[in-house]
Amino acid sequence: MKRYLVMPGLVVSDWDGQLHWLSFSYLCRLYQVRPELCVNYETVPAALKPRFEPEVTKLIVLTPRHKGDYLAHRKRLEESRLVGESR
Repeated sequence: MKRYLVMPGLVVSDWDGQLHWLSFSYLCRLYQVRPELCVNYETVPAALKPRFEPEVTKLIVLTPRHKGDYLAHRKRLEESRLVGESR
């Protein structure tokens, strides 16, 4: 079962101030998630994209982050999801 929505994209790095493209596979590595648990937003057919918008989906949305705090951010998202499900 899919758990994450990975949204590849551009980010300006706080580390070097440069613009970087972060691909699906690279974001999976940065967030330390298995690709088979993820939906790659880039490969979602256009007709289905509205179902996968971050405001609508029940998946945990993983996007490029300029601060580079990927693992800590993923853990915060997962914890907030668990709190929301227990209500």
